[in-house]
Amino acid sequence: MGTRTKRIVITFIALLVLVGCVFFLVYAAKYASAELFDIEEGAYVEDSEAVDTTDTSETSRATVLMPDVKDWNYLNAQDKLKEFFNQNSLDIKIVIEWCENTDPDKGFYIQSSTPEAGEPLTDVKEIVLIVYEGYTLPETTETTPEETTATETTKATEPSKTKETTKATEATPETTKDEPTKAPQKTVKMPDVTGMNYKDAQKELEKFFKDNGLNITVSVGWGHNSNPDNNLKVICTTPSAGETIDSSTEVVIMMVYEGYNPPINN
Repeated sequence: MGTRTKRIVITFIALLVLVGCVFFLVYAAKYASAELFDIEEGAYVEDSEAVDTTDTSETSRATVLMPDVKDWNYLNAQDKLKEFFNQNSLDIKIVIEWCENTDPDKGFYIQSSTPEAGEPLTDVKEIVLIVYEGYTLPETTETTPEETTATETTKATEPSKTKETTKATEATPETTKDEPTKAPQKTVKMPDVTGMNYKDAQKELEKFFKDNGLNITVSVGWGHNSNPDNNLKVICTTPSAGETIDSSTEVVIMMVYEGYNPPINN
C-alpha cells in the first residue's frame, strides 16, 4: 500500500472518531443540563413524565374574592363562609362585631363586612362581619317611688279638703245665686273656602267673622305644591268646614298651596 493511500485511510478514521466524539458530547450535554433548560421554550425532554411542570407557587393560584353576605343572618353567613373557605383551602378566621339597631326587621343581620364583597382574599387571615344587634323596644316611662308617694299623699289629703270645701259651701249657700250669669256664646259654622284663592278666602272669612261679631284672626300656612293648577289655593282649614266656632275661637288657619316650581332638569 502506498504512502498516499495510508494517509487517506488514517485521515478517514480520524474524521470518524472526531464525529463520534462530537455526537457523544452533545448527547451527554443534553442530559447533564436538562433541568437548566426552559421547558416552555421547547427544551428537549425524552421522558415527559420525568419532569413535573405543575406550578405550585402562590401566584399561580386563582384569586378568591370575598362573597357578598350583606343582609344575611349572621349564623347562616358564618356557616356558608366556613364552607367556602374550606373549598378554597383558605385558613381565615371570622370575627363578629355588633352595631346599634333601630329597626326590628334587621336584628342579627349583617350590615357590612371587611373585606367588602368582591375584594380579593389573598393573604387575608381574618374577616370581620358587622352585625345588627337584637332590636330593643324603647323604654317606657315608669312611675318613680317618689311620684308614687306623692300621689298617695295627695289621695290621703283629699277627704279632709272635701269636707272643708263642703262646710264652706254650706256656710255660704247663697254665693252661687249672687254670681252674674254669662251671656250665651254665639256659635256659627265654619265656612268652606277650600279651593279658593287664599286672598279671596281671607277677605271672605274676615267679613264673615265681623258680620257675626267674632274677633277671629285668619292665619295662613303653606303646603308643598306639585300641580300648577293649585297655585295659591286653599288646601284646608282648621277648624274644618262645617265645624262649630264661637267667640272662644281666636285663630283660624288656612293651609294654602305654595307657588308651583317646575322640577329642575338635570
